[in-house]
Amino acid sequence: MLLLYLTTVLLLVQESLAVELNLNISTSGYYNVNLNFFRWLQSAPTYFIVDGTRYNLSDKSLYSNASYGGNGVDEFGFYQSIRYRYYVGKTIIDCSINTYDTGNHIVFEQKFVTGVTNSRPQSCSGDLHCYQQTTGTFPSFYLKKGQVKNLGYLNFGGSMLGNSEVQTGQWDTTTADLTDGMGGGPIAIFDEMGNTVIISPLDNFMSSSFWHEDHPGGRINFGVMGGAKSIPANYRQRFILLASSSINQAFQDLGKALRKVSGASPKKEFYRQNDVTLKYLGYWTDNGAYYYYNTEANKTYEQTMKDVFDYAQREKIPYRYLQLDSWWYYKGFGEGVKEWTARPEVFPHGIQSVQQYTRWPMGAHNKYWSVDNVYAKQNGGKYNFVMSPIVAVPNDTSFWYDLMKNATSWGLKMYEQDWLNIETLFSHDLAEDLSLGERWLTEMGNAAEFNNITIQYCMSLPRHGLMSTKIPVVTQARASEDYHVQEDQWKIGVSSMFAYALGLAPSKDTFWTSTIQNGNPKYPKKQELWPALQTVVATLSMGPVGPGDMIGATNKDLLMRCCNMEGLILKPSRPATAMDLQIIKAAFPDFNGPDGQVWTSLSEIYGDKTTQFGILLAANMSKPYKLRAYQTEFPYQFYDSIVFPYNKPEAAMPFNGKYPLNLNGCTSDQFCLFYLSPIIIVGQHTIAIYGEHDKFVPMSPQRVTDIIYTEDDMVLQLVGVPSEKVVVSYLLDGMQKNVTTVFSTSRTAHISLVLGKTKHVTIAHQRPFTGSFNGFGKRGV
Repeated sequence: MLLLYLTTVLLLVQESLAVELNLNISTSGYYNVNLNFFRWLQSAPTYFIVDGTRYNLSDKSLYSNASYGGNGVDEFGFYQSIRYRYYVGKTIIDCSINTYDTGNHIVFEQKFVTGVTNSRPQSCSGDLHCYQQTTGTFPSFYLKKGQVKNLGYLNFGGSMLGNSEVQTGQWDTTTADLTDGMGGGPIAIFDEMGNTVIISPLDNFMSSSFWHEDHPGGRINFGVMGGAKSIPANYRQRFILLASSSINQAFQDLGKALRKVSGASPKKEFYRQNDVTLKYLGYWTDNGAYYYYNTEANKTYEQTMKDVFDYAQREKIPYRYLQLDSWWYYKGFGEGVKEWTARPEVFPHGIQSVQQYTRWPMGAHNKYWSVDNVYAKQNGGKYNFVMSPIVAVPNDTSFWYDLMKNATSWGLKMYEQDWLNIETLFSHDLAEDLSLGERWLTEMGNAAEFNNITIQYCMSLPRHGLMSTKIPVVTQARASEDYHVQEDQWKIGVSSMFAYALGLAPSKDTFWTSTIQNGNPKYPKKQELWPALQTVVATLSMGPVGPGDMIGATNKDLLMRCCNMEGLILKPSRPATAMDLQIIKAAFPDFNGPDGQVWTSLSEIYGDKTTQFGILLAANMSKPYKLRAYQTEFPYQFYDSIVFPYNKPEAAMPFNGKYPLNLNGCTSDQFCLFYLSPIIIVGQHTIAIYGEHDKFVPMSPQRVTDIIYTEDDMVLQLVGVPSEKVVVSYLLDGMQKNVTTVFSTSRTAHISLVLGKTKHVTIAHQRPFTGSFNGFGKRGV
């Protein structure tokens, strides 16, 4: 029974919505988390393992003689704290709960004041099952309904940024085994209104875990990973619990909190914006690509890649880089990497010959390191590696600098670190050493940054994604399983939400742009049933758009809907992510939500003010669904807007409280792609912009770089390629208008939507338009 409660109330305001987070704390070490004054989470007893034995608060073997208040300042500002000091003999562990005057979060902290020796159970001796547990817990919660009717959960787990084992279901005593331990990730708990609580590590991402104990139901324990042999004095582990009125918003708030702690956000944004593999169209040879472990008949990879280039030049397909997958380097024990050097039978004249021929920068795949790799001192090399029975972990700063520097000689611009899950799960040292995992990834990132190389994480566990918030050059992560022409591989809406929160561009992998591509022995009977859907998802992901077609089989008309003539991807401002309604429906089958994939995205155009345009993708739906404006999670200006289907502005219709959007016939083959434009009043005119409607993102900030509001006009600033033709459509006072622009050498044009005229100008550093069309109107203040 709780003896004395210290209560803090946090009021969370998000636009017009608010949720209240209440924390009830007892002096005896128990606590409840309430949302909107209903109990959501009830604490389970704290425990810690000391000298191989578990000591529990519940049976008083974990002794505490004090609970006291305090305050301080951290990354989130001023906090008030209640602290518990626990004793096991001479071992001292301090736990605290920090609450803040502003914000929507609570921070739980474990501090091992004296350190802990033998922090694993005595029965755990190299047992991978023990590695899935935690050495102690604070916080810990029971899985039960609480005081609200229903609670659901979303649990990321496994590879591909937690997408491979992502789970949704109901949060109660029937909840089955969650993906926990080394493969587990943040947990979101939500109700049928979308109100959400997320619990996640806040630091030491590579050494923190949660453990689902005594399932079904049972409890979840948050703490240091269970494989840790010992914990040094003053080691600190923090977890954040935050709340929101929306699942998507809760993940965004988590990302903001993580980036605030890491301090890497501005640099990360810079590298993501300038990553050539995210900015431009590229050609990929990943698993599922036509030339994945397959070349043209009687030709080497060197000649095949040159032929890909020649084909692209003939057809004017503007690929701007080339991705090399695992087929090009030396393998060793367990198919790990023995030497990350091109094999002569693959590139007889070296990778340099392909780079010099194509002038394309390179993205290159790498796997886990084999125990017989040529770089390790144990094998006669010059670098320190930590060896496990199956994999080796580099533990040498100079190794990464030398590897990356050498790769710049053949044009490497994006390093793809694949098989991160295998490297982590099959290395006892990464599961036992509290600092090795962070050191491994940080040294890799520092070397890449020094050599101006970005990184993609592939087959990453959630802990790798969390760790990436501290490494600026990690710009992207695979959010799906390998393509290899399988039907459901494109479903990345949920994992994209997690990636976006972490500041990463989610990658859906390569794809085919045409249905039939015969002659590949790896895929002799495979067909790509939905090439348009694959292309749309890649474009809306903000990740790489990298088809892997057979020479002669690219559907250029389809592919060019993603980009301009130079291969610059015309993308939205944030990745398309699954709507709350979709996630809630997955957790509660009886909930009145869409039965299928429904994702939303936004384009934001900056100018005198930010103007936003909505994108909605619906596919794989088994039955129709009427979607109302307030359900979309779009900003309030879209609650009275115009909506139209892809490439059909003439079919535009109102979208507001009176007129819902009927999602009907939105299958994988005939997916539904809609665009929303706010109704804008300028002087005596009403305007709704459709944009470049033959592109998948008709109002992309890569095309429309400014919207200029004058007293009685709206002017769009567009950028393009000399001789490139662009048709912009819009609604002016209820009448559809089209303006055609052919770019000149200036690459910049201004379109007056009231006059329906185009003016070509030369602008240094993209300074916005300051003149007028024939003296008509002045730039607004």
